[in-house]
Amino acid sequence: MQGTINLPQFNLDEDNGNSESEIPIGKVVFPDYHPETQEEGSTAWMKRVFLYVGQHQRLHGEVKKLPKAMAIIRRRGEAIIGKDGETEEELEVAEIVKYKIMFGNRPEPVGTETS
Repeated sequence: MQGTINLPQFNLDEDNGNSESEIPIGKVVFPDYHPETQEEGSTAWMKRVFLYVGQHQRLHGEVKKLPKAMAIIRRRGEAIIGKDGETEEELEVAEIVKYKIMFGNRPEPVGTETS
């Protein structure tokens, strides 16, 4: 299943021309994760994950191991134009991702304590 998250328009930072780098979408909760009582290396807690979007929706999913780890790459500084018109840029590995969270159903309505 695929979907779209409607976000507000990005505002460019007037000082440096960059857009905001963080936009809170929701809160991820692992209800079965209790490190003090689980065995080290146990993956049973990965079977149930909740993503709360706003105050009224919850997505149910589970953590899956990726077949191959993926690298998140970030640019360092500005691109430099070389002698032959080639662009050179410096990259760095920011993170290594080994797991993904899969959500398979539509969001469930969730009430709040105040409603």
